Parts: sequence; structure tokens; C-alpha cells
Amino acid sequence: MIPLDISTFSKSLFDKCPKTLIMSATILNHKAFCRNVGLNPDEIKFIQVPSDFTLEQRPIIPLNVAYLNYNNLQSNEIKLAIAKTVDTLMSLHENHKGIIHTTSYEQLNFIKENVSQINARRLLVTDPEIQRDDVIFEHIKSTTKPTVLISPSLHTGLDLKDELSRFQIITKVPYPNKSDRWTNAKRELDAEWYYWQTALKLIQAYGRSVRSKEDWAKTYILDSAFGYFVNKNKGMLPSWFIQAIKGRLQ
Repeated sequence: MIPLDISTFSKSLFDKCPKTLIMSATILNHKAFCRNVGLNPDEIKFIQVPSDFTLEQRPIIPLNVAYLNYNNLQSNEIKLAIAKTVDTLMSLHENHKGIIHTTSYEQLNFIKENVSQINARRLLVTDPEIQRDDVIFEHIKSTTKPTVLISPSLHTGLDLKDELSRFQIITKVPYPNKSDRWTNAKRELDAEWYYWQTALKLIQAYGRSVRSKEDWAKTYILDSAFGYFVNKNKGMLPSWFIQAIKGRLQ
């Protein structure tokens, strides 16, 4: 079983040291972080520094294909619009490796089945039956082929530096699945946690492809709900993320 509240467990760990240093690029909401690990916000110092990667290296391009929620994603018309946009972007980056972040295997399979044959052959799909590392290794070793990873589970722990990814597509704002009992119980316990987790996953996905000051990649976001999410959570999202957004949000 996974506890809803880990603060009682982590407190005993923090109590072992007079001072603790926690470092991460994606703490974002330090008050939500403190609540979840059992720290008193009045007893911590939160330091946030700007990104030293230029905006030109890491643009976020909202395409506002459709407002993607559960109901809209049942529509074949909307799913075809997503697949067509993915196909267009893959063709635009025909010589580049990249990554497509979906939020389900259903999205993944629909995209794969509805892009052009030439682009479908570029796709490397993660699958519960295949070791994730094997798929990533195939992407890395295929130096002459512009392969494109597509997965609902590569938002974190992936280093696509330099030519391993020059573009990435985020199909949908990655809200946690409310149909999951643990997620829904946690959301009801702390409503802010739900948006914090969404922001964490979104920014983690954004960070997969630009890994150094010399690196660059374009990030395309298809979900027109992205604008609503950004406007609702501006106090949580770091300025270096918001500043990278090109054009007006819906």
C-alpha cells in the first residue's frame, strides 16, 4: 500500500541532521512540497534561481489543436486532428530525432496508426512488455535514422541531449488520472497537490531535450487547455518556463 501522507516517515529522516539541503530543478511549489514531506514552511529557506539556458534554445510553441479532456478525447475528429498535427511536425523535423509525450497508450496507438507510413516507421514505442532501456538504447544507437520516441511514461529520467532530440511534442497537459483511487483520495485531501503534480510532470517533460547551455530543441504543445493551466498556476510555474512560451495563450 502507498500512504497518502508520507510526512510521518520523512520527519524521522530529517531529524537525523541539524540542517538538510534538498536540491531539485522542479520543486516549484515549496509550500506544497513541505506539506507533503512534513516540513514546516516557516523553518525552511526556499531559493529559486533563473535558468541560464537562453530562450532561443528552448521555445515552447502552443498549437491549440483542441481542448483535450476525457470527453473530447473520445472524439475521432479530435484524435485525428492530433495525429495529423503530429504527422505534420514529424515531417517538419524529418531529419531530427525527437520525442512525443502522450498521456495514455490509447493516444499512442491512435497516433501510430494515423500518421504517414514514413513517419510511423520512425516511431519507437514503449510497451509494458518491452524493457524501457531497450527502446531508449535503440533510439540512441540508430545514429543514421531520425527515430522518434513515443510514450506515456518518459516524462522523467531521460537524457536526450544534443542530436538525440531536437523536437518534442506534448499532446496533453498531463493531469494525474482522477479515476485512480489513490490519486483521487490525495486530490481530495489536498486540492493544490493535484495542480502541483501536473506542473511537475509538464516541466519534467519539457526538460527531456535541452540538457546544456549548448543544446537546443523546440517543444510543441497540442492541448489548448495549456493556456488555462498556465494562467491558473502562474504563481507555481517558474518564470523561466513561462518566458519560453511563444505567442498568445488561449
